[in-house]
Amino acid sequence: MFKSLRLRLSIIFISLAVMPLLLVVIFLTRHSVTYLEKQSVTILHETAARVGNEIRAYIEDHKNRLFLIHKLHGFELLNPEKQRTMLNSLLFDQHIFQDISLLNTEGQELIRLSRSTVFLDKDLKNRANQKEFLSPAAHKKPYFSAVYFDRKIQEPLITISVPIFDLRSGKLAYVLVANLRFKKIWDLLANVEIPGEGVVYVVNQAEQVVAHRNASLVLGGATLNLPEVPGRAIGLSGADVIISWDFLQFGAQKMTIIAEQPISQAYALITDTFRIAIIFTSFVLVLAIILLCWQSVGSSDPSSSWQLPLAPSARVIIPST
Repeated sequence: MFKSLRLRLSIIFISLAVMPLLLVVIFLTRHSVTYLEKQSVTILHETAARVGNEIRAYIEDHKNRLFLIHKLHGFELLNPEKQRTMLNSLLFDQHIFQDISLLNTEGQELIRLSRSTVFLDKDLKNRANQKEFLSPAAHKKPYFSAVYFDRKIQEPLITISVPIFDLRSGKLAYVLVANLRFKKIWDLLANVEIPGEGVVYVVNQAEQVVAHRNASLVLGGATLNLPEVPGRAIGLSGADVIISWDFLQFGAQKMTIIAEQPISQAYALITDTFRIAIIFTSFVLVLAIILLCWQSVGSSDPSSSWQLPLAPSARVIIPST
């Protein structure tokens, strides 16, 4: 009876020692998972915002280059041949623009230059009904198209058009239309550093990927449906990821800069911590069981058994009379 009672008490004491430790490990793990997810979302959002600022600077810089042609050189005062020479120089400088067109106040192309095609006078067309002419002509502001994929050159482009005014009369003189290459953005994304296998990419308003370090995803027309809120989601590759994003607005057009990281890497720290805690707890539990077994074996040995001491024999002494 004593052995059974002692075994039960030992098991209870071991349980009371180990179970709280397990509960603490589970609680800390769940708390750490929530914390790490929030921290990862914050870092990814900051990364997306930083990349978005660089893309904004890239597009704004080349929009301003279109404006500077007019402001620095009095573009509207030049003859057609000098205008062509200046636009041709802009087209092949750094190979940033894919093609450039000069439209008059009626939307008719006067000059059209391209890096991949030679346009003759007979190829020039009227673009009076197209947004790249209507918007800057009506609102006197730059126009930005959505980012679209050009199958001919296998690259995404964005159309930028700016109004050019006559400095003497202040009236509209031309509309300058240029297709800006997005290949530079691909190179930018390839150099973004995110721990592990994290990646940053850009989707347009149709949720089509238009810039990614893996060009095959862009060429293949990959798309992504954004989750309602940043956090754990299914990423572009179909794997579980932590995802966050930032928006980039140009006129009426919006792009989304997305940053994602595999969930296994986001939780790497807590996974290692949880593994160490489980190993330590298992070691303590095994050690306790070994001690319990050793004690049980020892208590079954008659030579080592514990017995109550026997009372000495009582003697009755009768006094002599």
